[in-house]
Amino acid sequence: MRICAAADIHYPRTHATRCAGLARAMCESGAEVLVLAGDISAGEEKHYRKLLRLFGDFEGPKLFVPGNHDLWSLSRHPNTPHRYHDTLRHIVERQGFRYLPGDPLAHGRVGFVGTVGWYDYAFRQPQPPQPGLRVTPLRAVRTRQGPEFVGDPARREVPWEELTPADYAGHALAWRAEDAIKRVVWNDGLHVRWGDTDAETVERLRDELAADIAAIEERVDYWVAVLHFLPFAKLLGEPAQDIEAAYVRAFLGAPAFGRLLAEHPKCRLVLCGHRHEAQVLSVGDMVLANCSVGDGKAGPLLLTVE
Repeated sequence: MRICAAADIHYPRTHATRCAGLARAMCESGAEVLVLAGDISAGEEKHYRKLLRLFGDFEGPKLFVPGNHDLWSLSRHPNTPHRYHDTLRHIVERQGFRYLPGDPLAHGRVGFVGTVGWYDYAFRQPQPPQPGLRVTPLRAVRTRQGPEFVGDPARREVPWEELTPADYAGHALAWRAEDAIKRVVWNDGLHVRWGDTDAETVERLRDELAADIAAIEERVDYWVAVLHFLPFAKLLGEPAQDIEAAYVRAFLGAPAFGRLLAEHPKCRLVLCGHRHEAQVLSVGDMVLANCSVGDGKAGPLLLTVE
């Protein structure tokens, strides 16, 4: 079976001309199944309608899982579970796509399951990107005037290697550089509200994925898992020396999903995105494919699963 997959299109931040070219390449790839693995846009439904219509000529199954940007809301009180389970499903189904979370597909004897995935900071980088680096963890708060950042006086300028999961839960960080204060914020903290901690969200979404696997596994010879976030540390790349890049590693995925997939010998291919670097690796008999086109250079991946 030939599968054509892409993630991180990010329309309209990515120019419409490139989006049209990506869609045309995927539709003309000769694949049997087309997969979009999240972060195709953010916010307004009109962007999704315009982008997804570009794939209208593809005749086989068209599958979709959302990314974190797809979950973003401009509301001061986001209802992320509703957007994840209902709103996005209706948007993509109206454009002829199958929304994989909660609705696995058996295409002949090949199955497809999907989830956004999430992060629990287990992939954070313990070693400092710069020797002796001290940082101040912050909590990002959304207000009418814009984002505000709140710090704990007891956690000012702590050594990087002493950062805890509770520090990452604030989704923001500050540090001194050349007599100036620099800051990085992970914007999910401003636009996403699951109603649980990130670790609890990982547990719930993993259990939902396990239920989808159980629903389809006996009906197929093998199956393909589609996530947005990374499920295996092998996909992280080398430790970062840039402070921002080192910080965001904590938000790249969760190994709980990888452990679940590794328990199932019928899982032959894992597709993901989020980290903007296309790559194909293997873990045992599983092929891991990051199908991101977010770096502006890579095109969609065309994979054959025998």
